[in-house]
Amino acid sequence: MLIDEGNVLKFGEDYFIVFVNCSLRMKRIVIPECNEITDDELQMYPTLKNALITAEKKGSTTLKAPPEEWSKTLSFVREKGCIKFNGSKFEVHFMLS
Repeated sequence: MLIDEGNVLKFGEDYFIVFVNCSLRMKRIVIPECNEITDDELQMYPTLKNALITAEKKGSTTLKAPPEEWSKTLSFVREKGCIKFNGSKFEVHFMLS
C-alpha cells in the first residue's frame, strides 16, 4: 500500500523521503503555427529562456528547472502550445523524476 505524506512516502512498513527533479526538454520543430513569445514574457521564466536560447543554438536541450519555476512554467507552456522564439519554433516537454 502506498501512502503519500507530502515528501515522505510509506511503502509497506518502510518510509522514504521523496526528492523530485524536473527538467525541461526542448527541440526545434517544424509546425506551421506557433505562438511568438517575447523577451519580456520570458523574464518570469528564466529556465525556459535559457532552454530556448540553448535549443536555438544546438537544435535541442534538456535543462533542470528549480521547483519554484515548475508550475508557472508548465502553465505558461500549456497556454502557448508551440513556441516561436527568435524565428525558431519549439515544442517543450517536462520530465519529472
